[in-house]
Amino acid sequence: MSKDVKSAEIPLCDFMDTNVIYCGDNAEVMRNHIQDNSVDLIYADPPFFSNKAYEVLWGDGYELRAFEDRWKGGINNYVAWMEPKLKECQRVLKETGSMYLHCDWHAGHRLQVLMDKIFGENTLINEIIWKRTSAHTGEGKIRSFGTVHDVILYYSKSESYTFNPQFMPYEKMYTDKFYKNVDENGRRWMSDNLTASEVRKGESGKTWHGIDPTAKGIHWKFAVSTLDELEKNGRIYFPKKTGGVPRYKRYLDEMKGQLLQDIWARAL
Repeated sequence: MSKDVKSAEIPLCDFMDTNVIYCGDNAEVMRNHIQDNSVDLIYADPPFFSNKAYEVLWGDGYELRAFEDRWKGGINNYVAWMEPKLKECQRVLKETGSMYLHCDWHAGHRLQVLMDKIFGENTLINEIIWKRTSAHTGEGKIRSFGTVHDVILYYSKSESYTFNPQFMPYEKMYTDKFYKNVDENGRRWMSDNLTASEVRKGESGKTWHGIDPTAKGIHWKFAVSTLDELEKNGRIYFPKKTGGVPRYKRYLDEMKGQLLQDIWARAL
């Protein structure tokens, strides 16, 4: 919750107040109230150049608000309107900062060219596809594929941008396929390779439990002393077949999950 709401007409300040909502043209607010290199993250959701009028139910569902996304003069006027705002975004970002720009197929390609111009050609980190709705049936004569996604352009201020990886739960189909084993405590696990290709000298090349990795042209992923410790802790799986290479017991509840990719599917 914000502690205050300020008008864009308030006097210039030396720094941006935090926990405050500024109301006004965003380019003017940034120009007058936000210092250079002071913002960690920006998310922008501008008009999409859809040339449509919209009506939305607001609040408790009784109030109807309308807004238009129409542009006299076409795409060039829209881009000219966006440019000073994006320039201010680039100015206020820290060197470690980044920006997410939400758009769609109407003008996303033009905005990407504009962002390349302002932020630099090598600062686009990801083009994220956000599947925002499920498939729907068209009406009348169908002349295009169904539109079910928006685009989020993820840009950085510099090469030293901050990024915190996000992880999603594994899909059930994946866990059912690979984490089939369950131990006495009900924990699900899979067997993983304890060896890697190529011969290595030292601890990782020593014989362990009668298996000489060098003779097989491989090496252990861990030192033999570490393998002993893993065995002591019940983390080694020994195949029943003669000569089978031991494997590592990887538990599902210790995994972070699937690294978030550049396609975001809304839960339906």
